[in-house]
Amino acid sequence: MLIVEDDPLIRRAVTRALRGAGHEVVAVERCGGARGLGRAFDVAVLDLELPDGTGVDMAGELLGLGTAEGVVFFSGAADPSLLVRAAQLGEVVAKSGDFGTLLQAISAAQGNEVLVHRGAQPRPRLARR
Repeated sequence: MLIVEDDPLIRRAVTRALRGAGHEVVAVERCGGARGLGRAFDVAVLDLELPDGTGVDMAGELLGLGTAEGVVFFSGAADPSLLVRAAQLGEVVAKSGDFGTLLQAISAAQGNEVLVHRGAQPRPRLARR
């Protein structure tokens, strides 16, 4: 699983929670760091507002290249147009929520309920818990 989060405290907390739930995690702070990894991931957990781009653009790259099977956005962004664009690619989970909601969204993106699958039409979803 890939985590792209610029806030070091949140990045560590999400990484710890996901590893505690049994996930293998690679965490980077910028889009550029994700581009340089050269490997595929089942799910990418992306912040929407990053120093070198948006999570939406990063998701488009990862999904388009086939280096992510699905995406989940974990963000505190308030920009309605950005949130709508994100919801067209994967589930959006508010950072103000709990890790349980994030884990549920990741589980869905891993195949219990496919949110994005290459070649299929993405379904808009917005988690508001």
